[in-house]
Amino acid sequence: MKLPTHIELAGVRYRVAEHRVGPDGIDVRLVKDDAQPLDWDAVKRHFDSVRKQYMDLQGVPGVNTTLALRLTFEPLAIRYNAGERSRELYDAMASVE
Repeated sequence: MKLPTHIELAGVRYRVAEHRVGPDGIDVRLVKDDAQPLDWDAVKRHFDSVRKQYMDLQGVPGVNTTLALRLTFEPLAIRYNAGERSRELYDAMASVE
């Protein structure tokens, strides 16, 4: 079962901070969402652009981008492609250079 990322109750928007599935159902912790929505399209474009720059450097004599691609870009891409949309992932993708 996939839970929504946000819920609106009595006109107040909350985000689902965590959830646990137990024998009695699902326990959900909500946090009031005062922040502006994250621009995932923009951060994905930035991430893909920087990742491509690193990939384009592969094969250039004296340049080794394998570690950066495997240790930084690949784990973030896997999390994004798995559907994660956390603030921590957003900040990590936005900070790649």
